[in-house]
Amino acid sequence: MFTTPEALALICFFISFNLSLGAWWSFRNLRPILRWPKTSGVITRSEVLSTTAENFDHNQKPAWAPHVEYNYAVNGAPIRGNKLSTHNYFKIVKTLETPPPASFQKMINRYKVDQKIQLSYNPENPTESVIEISLHQVKLFGLFALLFAALGFWGLLK
Repeated sequence: MFTTPEALALICFFISFNLSLGAWWSFRNLRPILRWPKTSGVITRSEVLSTTAENFDHNQKPAWAPHVEYNYAVNGAPIRGNKLSTHNYFKIVKTLETPPPASFQKMINRYKVDQKIQLSYNPENPTESVIEISLHQVKLFGLFALLFAALGFWGLLK
């Protein structure tokens, strides 16, 4: 049978494998977006908005979210977009009297009204666009996958 270090190593390898699958799945979903063509646009609105977001219990709660709107053109056709990032930024709060996170304001400050920007758009559906393509989730899953793999190897060496 397995000794305790071997059993812990197997558990770490199992966790590492699953985290690797999460990184792969996240990257797989982002890969087509990474290939979208880029175009220029102009910011028309930039603010932190109060909204609602679903919590872990699937209940709608008050939340803050950064929001931008921008205009761009594809093949001469004017289009209006509003997707800031492939990552969904929001902060659930108890009440909207709680101020929005300072990080959201910093994010919004990067996008001033009338500022020219670069954005990516879906060539098959040009109304689908995004300013920032975030690999945070891929990096996070990958980092923890490596950490648990290292712990697994360390457990085998004990």
